[in-house]
Amino acid sequence: VSLAQHKAEVLCCSWSPDGAHIASASQDKTIKVWSTNMYTLVSTLYHDDWVNCSSWSPDGLFIASASSGHVVKVWDAKSFSLVTTLISHTDQVLCCCWSKDGAFLASSSYDKTLKVWEISRFALVSTLSSHTGQVRCCSWSPDGAYILSASQDHTLKVWTANTFALVATLKSHTNCVLGCSWSPDGSKIASSSWDSTIKVWEVTTFTLEATLVSHISRVNCCVWSPDGKHLASTSCDKTLKVWDAKTYSQVSTLTHTYWVNCCSWSPDGSLIASASDEKVIVWKTNPLF
Repeated sequence: VSLAQHKAEVLCCSWSPDGAHIASASQDKTIKVWSTNMYTLVSTLYHDDWVNCSSWSPDGLFIASASSGHVVKVWDAKSFSLVTTLISHTDQVLCCCWSKDGAFLASSSYDKTLKVWEISRFALVSTLSSHTGQVRCCSWSPDGAYILSASQDHTLKVWTANTFALVATLKSHTNCVLGCSWSPDGSKIASSSWDSTIKVWEVTTFTLEATLVSHISRVNCCVWSPDGKHLASTSCDKTLKVWDAKTYSQVSTLTHTYWVNCCSWSPDGSLIASASDEKVIVWKTNPLF
């Protein structure tokens, strides 16, 4: 299924926690919300600049969006009305992600910072500024104890979510780190990079466990399946690849006609959505592996 009503490149796609909707973020300055029942467009939300990321709150009540206009917007996911605009970043905001209890939102930016916001007050509670380059991606650990950030400075950093202390810096990539995510059980971290690799890190010791090599261009995104058995990656080589998360062998390649910016698993793992060119493509995982 192809969802094609954006007028410019789609940079991000994300499933609602109940699997009933997909939100897509685009360079056309909009977020589009799609029903997954008949794959129809439900609503269009407007920014003043490119929308780099869309992220649903764990309870499905809010959608957060990160913009090149230096702001994060929070939307009511039922009425699709704007709830608030979070202003503090001084450059493009590339990513936003929710804590697992929905109490906090993290955002990462070209301004080299990671910011943490308390949702009950929509207030900034911390600015983490140890990176020396753009912070391209951020991700909360499943237990809510840590925040992960990925940067243009070739590193990932792990921060405690309660004191915002830096606990680890992960170094192995040889170029900008574009994507990062935690495995569902919190035992591993995956990262993707401009160096065309995906790396998997063991969390107990924060050491490198594996380097996945197959993409022939920058890897924009890496996401674990909900059951933790697979890892999906998207690249400017126009492919989405699926990997076995135990053997790290490649199990499937989905070819697109344009580079693939992002992918997102449905909550039950039966579908993968990918953002490529001006559309979102939804794939069934069943025949793939």
